[in-house]
Amino acid sequence: MNMLIRRNRLLSMANFIFLVVQLIKKKMARLDDCTLVEMPYRLNFDCRGHAALSISDNSEALICFDLTNKKSCDVFTGSSVVSTYSTWYSHHDGGLGFYNGQPITVGSLRYDGKRKVETLSSTGWTRLADSPMNYYGHMLIGLDNGDLIMIGGKDGSNACTSHILRLSNNNWSQEANLKQKVGYGTVIATGNRIFIVGGYDKNWVAYSQRIDLDENDEMGDT
Repeated sequence: MNMLIRRNRLLSMANFIFLVVQLIKKKMARLDDCTLVEMPYRLNFDCRGHAALSISDNSEALICFDLTNKKSCDVFTGSSVVSTYSTWYSHHDGGLGFYNGQPITVGSLRYDGKRKVETLSSTGWTRLADSPMNYYGHMLIGLDNGDLIMIGGKDGSNACTSHILRLSNNNWSQEANLKQKVGYGTVIATGNRIFIVGGYDKNWVAYSQRIDLDENDEMGDT
């Protein structure tokens, strides 16, 4: 689960639900009975426009995109923070998701990372073909069949979009549109449904939306 609350990252990981704090603090806090309790661990970089993803069967968290270059990544093991591979391009507000079982990031608010796609393996980040759209602030989520779904976000003119894109077999395709445009939301998959919560449209209004999938992870209603 990769969750976004006011552009901080609230992440569920094994026995942890913790917050990666925005701005120049390097801090993490644990959610305990609806109370945020600061943890003693610190990231190796300041962060903003960052992303977090539960990895290693939810036993660790990948936290990426430092304040300065938007390329650095750390792994939180539950008891320590260790540096890992940096991306080739900046991915400010590019998000993190899964594609074919591996972490992936798409696009950036910054010019050098626009439309750039990278996936992480045990040997580092690998560059894939560019995405067809210049989006950032979107939501990424991996499906059981290995495909990646990219939902909403903002385009090159800073306008929110309702587009849903799918990456499958290294090819991008346009899926159905959301009923409401949204950027910087939260996406959660459960069963054959994807829920989009929070974020905002051009009027700073947030909607709860749902995408239904069939048994083959193809899209039905939105």
